[in-house]
Amino acid sequence: MGAAMNSRSLLFAFALIAGSLATAQTGIQQGEYFWDTDPGNGNGSPLVAVDGTFGQALEQVLAETGTLPTPGAHVLYLRVQDDDGGWGPAFSTVIEVLQGSLLLPDIQVSQGEYFWDTDPGEGNGSTMLAFDGNYDSALETVRLESSTLPAPGTHTLGLRVLDVNGNWGPVFRVVTEVLPGSITFPAIHVSAAEYWADSDPGEGAGTPMLAADGNFDSAVEVFRGGGIPVPVIAGTQVLWMRAQDDDGGWGPPFGVVVNIDTTVTGTVAVPELA
Repeated sequence: MGAAMNSRSLLFAFALIAGSLATAQTGIQQGEYFWDTDPGNGNGSPLVAVDGTFGQALEQVLAETGTLPTPGAHVLYLRVQDDDGGWGPAFSTVIEVLQGSLLLPDIQVSQGEYFWDTDPGEGNGSTMLAFDGNYDSALETVRLESSTLPAPGTHTLGLRVLDVNGNWGPVFRVVTEVLPGSITFPAIHVSAAEYWADSDPGEGAGTPMLAADGNFDSAVEVFRGGGIPVPVIAGTQVLWMRAQDDDGGWGPPFGVVVNIDTTVTGTVAVPELA
């Protein structure tokens, strides 16, 4: 694989997965990389987790360095360490380091727009909103809100986005059929959530979960739990979670395999989420 790189900085993004036993969930504790010659487990250059923290079985990582090997073909190696301290095998790929430097532009969406059928020109469409409230990354989920639609029938919806350098991208088009009449969508909110280990105690009888922002008031919520459900049994368990909507209906449970260690005597302080 050939690649042109900045001679002063190098940035890679990889999805790495830690090996795990069939009976336990294993997370990545740290990662490292090195060029050509293996310095030994733990002696490579550290990798950085994209989300800021290692701990998942599947992680996206960054390798950043101020120096590169001499121009030519080199082998880049990466490996990760699991929660038990074991290092996995090294993953390798051939990289060609080119002469000189390549400055990579800052790729980021700054705004988006949409229009029906006829293109009004760049910047003259209806505004699209970023789903998370801010245009601040190269990949964005967008939504469009409109109180008016074209006449019933088949129409073409066009969308495009603007980068941070003021350049509009190409138009993405999709054929949409507008139906007569109106459709009312009910408000969908999470009103409560619960969790339990192994055996389902019944809807509403699990251990309550809290909304990370302090309120259950949206369709998508980040949850946090309290203590481990009792009775606590050491070993591999299935941790289950489910949520309730505004109408009192409980959704299907979601389960994840965890390994509970009852020999740990210390406590871990979990910071409050802002």
